[in-house]
Amino acid sequence: MDEHTPTNSLFTLRVLWGAYVAAVFIFNIIARSIVQESSEAAYPLLVQIFIGLSVVELGAVIVMQAKIGNSLPVDTSSIFVTKLLQFALAESVAIYGLVLTFMDGNTQRLIYFSVASIAGLLIAYPRR
Repeated sequence: MDEHTPTNSLFTLRVLWGAYVAAVFIFNIIARSIVQESSEAAYPLLVQIFIGLSVVELGAVIVMQAKIGNSLPVDTSSIFVTKLLQFALAESVAIYGLVLTFMDGNTQRLIYFSVASIAGLLIAYPRR
């Protein structure tokens, strides 16, 4: 089998997916380790903006998944970039939570963003 076989492409997508999922958990570990509770709250408008962006990005993940279908084509290289974009959009939701956590020390909010991020990644999971 050469390096461009569908099996290798699917394996590569799954390894990348696993790395994105692991990153979300690492964000939570880092936040719980170094962030201290702050009396200063994050800007309410910024929180609302990040929530809105998260909804839009997760919606984009769902739309992209609907366009490519639940099962991958035989040649996964045709949807490789789309899958990477789905993974990045889903992970960015957790990054928004991490930014807010660094601003005000509220790790509970990070958990909500992380759960939404993992849900987006589960939707985008590359399955045959």
